[in-house]
Amino acid sequence: NRISLHPKYKWATAHIGNINMSFSPYTLNGHQFTGGGVDLAPPGSFKISAMSGRLLKAINDNEDPRTIPSYTRMGYGLKTGIEKDKFKIGVIGFYARDDQNSIDSIPEVKGVLPQENLVISLIGEAKLGKKFTLQAEYASTAITRDTRAEEIENPGTSPLGLFYNNRASTEYYSAIKTRLGYAAGRVAVGLGYERIDPGYETLGAYFFNNDFENITLDASNTFFGDKL
Repeated sequence: NRISLHPKYKWATAHIGNINMSFSPYTLNGHQFTGGGVDLAPPGSFKISAMSGRLLKAINDNEDPRTIPSYTRMGYGLKTGIEKDKFKIGVIGFYARDDQNSIDSIPEVKGVLPQENLVISLIGEAKLGKKFTLQAEYASTAITRDTRAEEIENPGTSPLGLFYNNRASTEYYSAIKTRLGYAAGRVAVGLGYERIDPGYETLGAYFFNNDFENITLDASNTFFGDKL
């Protein structure tokens, strides 16, 4: 049984129980957790969202091949931003870690290892003149495939390594997405670019595609008195 509460008062909304929140596709994106979160949008330009809770509960291996064991995984996230008439800018941080002592040993054949993940993302949007809009997001992730691996020196391949516990199983990846839009009356045209490194992963999403590059062109218009 699952229950969630979403009390709201003026510009503050709380989320309590079994809930999910989304910050961006590259950080926290719809993963259910048991805990709490908050969305704050006070008068003015500053906005903030935060969450904390258990992403996965501990499941011991019972020798049934259908059982997928897991460690207790806790997650914490914060999204802050400033929204003005001509621009928006924000920073997202997400961190998750498995408790390697939360269950008994897992058979090697199951391939389940205790992991740790830190993702930082920068997002922005700006109006260029009266008809152009530029949107962009850059995300960097540091993921440790096995937290039992020995600690090693930071390889210096990512700025995340400056404040992340680097281990022999730690890997660093990045993702970027941009779109330039043009709008004139009812006509809208956009040119987009997205690239995600091979191996990019966030523990804040159930499924994640990586190792691809997209270039997109989109257009829209309305006809017959906005009926089509």
